[in-house]
Amino acid sequence: MSQSAVDNSQTAMDALAAQLATQRSNIEVAQRNIDLAQRNLDDTVVRAPFSGIVTVKAAQPGEIVSPISAGGGFTRTGIGTIVDMESLEIQVDVNENFINRVPTRSKSDGETERLSDWLIPAHVIAVIRPPTAARAR
Repeated sequence: MSQSAVDNSQTAMDALAAQLATQRSNIEVAQRNIDLAQRNLDDTVVRAPFSGIVTVKAAQPGEIVSPISAGGGFTRTGIGTIVDMESLEIQVDVNENFINRVPTRSKSDGETERLSDWLIPAHVIAVIRPPTAARAR
C-alpha cells in the first residue's frame, strides 16, 4: 500500500473518530436536556404533607409561586388550601334553652353547604358555655 493510501485511510479514520466523538457529545447534551425537562416536569407536581381535599385554588396557570414571600406583588406564596377531612372541627352555636340537651361525646352528622349530600360523621368534643349567654344563640 502506498503512503498516500495510508494517509487517506488515516484521515478517514480520524474523520470517523471525530464524528463518533461529536455524536457522543450530542448524546450527552440530549441526556442533559432530558434531565432538565424531567426536572421541569417534576416541578409541576404538587405534593402535600398530608392527604386531604383542596378547598381553595389560589394560583392560576402561568403565575409564579414561591414557598416564601418574595418577588413583590406578582409572586404567590401558595397555590391553594388543603383540608384534612379526617380532623375537621365544627363550631355550632346552640340556643341557651337547648344547651343542656347536648351531652359531650354525643354523635351527630355534619353537613357542608357545597357537599350537602355528604354527611360527615361527628361527635361533640366540648360544650363551651360563655360567661354571658346571648339569648339568640
